[in-house]
Amino acid sequence: MYSQVLRDESYTRRLLDHIRREYALCAVGLSEATRGFYGETWKLDTPAASFFVKVDYSSRHRAIFRDSLAVVEHLARHGVAAIPSILKTADGALYTSYDGAILALFDWIEGENAENQTTKPAEYAILAQVYTAPTDGLLIPRETFGTACLDDYESLRHGLAEMEDVAADHLLALLAGRSRLIEHTVDRLRLFAGRCQGDETGFHITHGDPGGNIIVSADGYYLADWDDPILAPPERDAWFCMDREWAMAVFGDALRAQGISYTLNLDKLAFYYYHSFLWYLVEWLVAFHDLPHLRSALLEGIAGYFDGWIMNSRAFVDAIP
Repeated sequence: MYSQVLRDESYTRRLLDHIRREYALCAVGLSEATRGFYGETWKLDTPAASFFVKVDYSSRHRAIFRDSLAVVEHLARHGVAAIPSILKTADGALYTSYDGAILALFDWIEGENAENQTTKPAEYAILAQVYTAPTDGLLIPRETFGTACLDDYESLRHGLAEMEDVAADHLLALLAGRSRLIEHTVDRLRLFAGRCQGDETGFHITHGDPGGNIIVSADGYYLADWDDPILAPPERDAWFCMDREWAMAVFGDALRAQGISYTLNLDKLAFYYYHSFLWYLVEWLVAFHDLPHLRSALLEGIAGYFDGWIMNSRAFVDAIP
């Protein structure tokens, strides 16, 4: 939703001047690219090549984006070619600060963002290669199977009552109407967090949201948007398709092809489902706080979230004893 902020010609001109100065590039054009939830994204054209520009203003996310860039560079150094490379600044930095945001440039990949049954083997093959990258000395967050998102949710929910805003009142009513679903999710998250805590079996560098970030190009598949990598088990990347037996089989085949002996664990898959359900909800609420001029659109988006893709695996995961 941060990406829905409208920018005028003056902003675009200042952004282009900043990139020319910081990257010493002969930039000849800047146009809007397909945007995600956080980043304002642009296509930058130079006489020699094009680049993907990402500008992250989110109060909660921009530091995560900044820190992720070192992990992307680490993976590239260790031979993972199916991820977009970072273009460093003229001073050799991985990013620059712009207008209070974090800005980074990546190689432009011409292709289509797609997720379907035919893209899963390539997605899982890329992830399995990433899992073989060494992690010694890499500064990266480590999974603890914690439940801090519960405190975040309660804090943000209580903050809505202090806004004295009609949209906030509507959002509180929406959350109250979904309270049984949320409370059930909280109870299940605590259950599976307790089962998983202390188990660091099979920790690797994980993406966290791979399926929605596969780019199909003329020369192959790429996995983009490495905004939130952490050391975690493969279930962090696999839970999205855990209700599809064929997908889990393909995931296991990809691990074995890279010599990784690991069996996906139902408790960890369940943890990541329930944790992600609340984590994404928290991100919606943070945006609601951050972007008062977009609250009507955010209210609509949050209402749709409860009936959207996140519910696809609900019946399967709720049946895990």
